[in-house]
Amino acid sequence: MRWSIILSLLLFQSLNLYKADTYDRLVGSSYDTLLRKRFVAPETDPRIVILDIDERSLQQMSTDHGRWPWPRDTLASVLEYLEKSGAAAVVFDILFSDEDVINQVADATFADSVTRSSSSFFPVLRLDQSLDKFSEVNVTMLPGFATPLNEKHTKITDSEPRVAVIPPVFEAVISTGRLGFHNMYPDVDGVNRHYRLWEDIGSSWRLNSLPVRMAHSFGWSLPAGPNQLMSFQLKPDAYPTVSFFDVWVASQRRESHSSSSDFKDKIVIIGSTAPNLFDIKVTPLSPIQPGVQVLANAIDNLKNGDFVRTLDKSAQWLIGAALLLLMVYGSKKLSVAKMRWAILLAPSGLIGVSFLVLNFGDVFIDQTAAASQAFIFFTSMTLYASWRNQFFSTPPRPRSNDMFCTSIVFAAKATSLNLNEVIDAINRIADNYAILQSGFTAGTNVGVRGPYYAILLSPDKISESAMRTSLYIGESSPCIFKVDHMNPELTEFLSEADTLSDLAWPFIGRALIQWEKGDDRLSIT
Repeated sequence: MRWSIILSLLLFQSLNLYKADTYDRLVGSSYDTLLRKRFVAPETDPRIVILDIDERSLQQMSTDHGRWPWPRDTLASVLEYLEKSGAAAVVFDILFSDEDVINQVADATFADSVTRSSSSFFPVLRLDQSLDKFSEVNVTMLPGFATPLNEKHTKITDSEPRVAVIPPVFEAVISTGRLGFHNMYPDVDGVNRHYRLWEDIGSSWRLNSLPVRMAHSFGWSLPAGPNQLMSFQLKPDAYPTVSFFDVWVASQRRESHSSSSDFKDKIVIIGSTAPNLFDIKVTPLSPIQPGVQVLANAIDNLKNGDFVRTLDKSAQWLIGAALLLLMVYGSKKLSVAKMRWAILLAPSGLIGVSFLVLNFGDVFIDQTAAASQAFIFFTSMTLYASWRNQFFSTPPRPRSNDMFCTSIVFAAKATSLNLNEVIDAINRIADNYAILQSGFTAGTNVGVRGPYYAILLSPDKISESAMRTSLYIGESSPCIFKVDHMNPELTEFLSEADTLSDLAWPFIGRALIQWEKGDDRLSIT
């Protein structure tokens, strides 16, 4: 029974692990739940700030500049102001995909500001790979965004791969070489947990995300793989924001640099949290988290090496298998009463391990599947053990008179085995038997467990030494052992007994009296 349950759970675990969609959904859901309950998270990088095109900015600037998108000379003024204020980087979470045919002078002003800029970064929108074959954009047309994988790949030709992208419309922006895609790729259930840092095109080229392009400029280390599980903050709006309107007003007044020292050495991300601009993402923290906050989180994770590490499926399978074997061992050693506690404590402990490691470490070890298995296993084993204890408390029925009846009484402290283990032990030396452990109240020890009583029917005699060995009873420990050959009187006695206690109490009574009279006194636990 025990191994049947374990093998079934192991098979179920294997199917879940290697059926990618199901596994990803289960792990993702577990991560989301534990992440939202987390009480410790990496501190936000104090050098990252969001310049927010918020509702206030949209309302205040609509008087002079109309609805969004505004003329781009507004962005030019802010870019120049931030760079003069000493910003380490100005990251646009705004796609410049079309010319402003009405405000061409404003576009020219913006392009001129970008040309003079040395710390600005711009996004490219990556389209589906299936569209690459229809694209007219060659990887060589977007320096910085597309980089050769092989350092020896120096001979670049027009036959290099094509990529489906929406690039910036400004040649000045492309010429900076500070380009990266800002796409978010949700998991199979639609939640954005992972951030794709780069995408390889064949074996020769790599397309960089905005955070990776910044890493190349600032010398940040890159992780081993492109898809990284993000370590989110405790709140969806964790990164500090400054209203775009306030900075634009400051740029128009030409305020002294001392009043803008808040941006010195900062990474300033220009984006929007305004709901009507529709830059929202579904994340573990919120179904409507602003995309600019997610981008800030990704930059922070990459800059400080805070992405959450996960175990591969093989390691996860080995941990699950080891835990199942540990459950087998536990089910053999635990009494029925303790297994009832294990139904709740084992799953809680496993989930608690995942939760604590996520709070105080940088690894997510998903134990929710193992917790479910522990709940199923210990529930099943508790029910089975309870049934088995009841079943083996029924007196055995003689199959013939040509048999031996072995009875044994021993103290609970005489063996290290609990009732569940005693049944397993006797099962190895006999197949027709019954056993119970008496329970009684003595003095103030309410609910004390009394002696064991077992009766075995077998075609051959069972020696006392064999019984002691099987039941882990030492030679000096109290043990009343008796073997009788079956006879009509004993057969009739066994057949008429309704319960094992009818047979047990005379033997237990004699054992108690014998131990009481002798040097060895019965120790009852």
